[in-house]
Amino acid sequence: LNKHTLNEHTYLVAHSLGCPAILRFLEQTQLHQPLGGILLVSGFAKSLPDLKMLDEFTEESFDFQKIIESAKHRAVIASKDDQIVPFAWSKDLAQQIDAKLYEVQHGGHFLETDGFTSLPIVYDVLNSYFSKETC
Repeated sequence: LNKHTLNEHTYLVAHSLGCPAILRFLEQTQLHQPLGGILLVSGFAKSLPDLKMLDEFTEESFDFQKIIESAKHRAVIASKDDQIVPFAWSKDLAQQIDAKLYEVQHGGHFLETDGFTSLPIVYDVLNSYFSKETC
């Protein structure tokens, strides 16, 4: 990602470990203007109980206020039965970044083994942002 090409028309979508990576990027990058938005699927910002090897990604706390200021729209999509990222972790993240939380009852971790080869809710959320921009 190049901070000079990111603008209000840029939307970043991340899944699982990509979420703290995007959060860290936004926290550490001096953007010229806020992004259009971020959409985080199975996101987390603290240590995962069963994946201690990933602790290095979340051991330093995040500057959530800077992240909020870096993206106009913020959304988190989380599954109630996610076996990798507990739903409560994604719900906490949504609150920390003042994001809209989209709850899915039976999505698991949104993997192919959970029955997902596409995720229409991501399209729907992004489309709702785009339609707001053109009004």
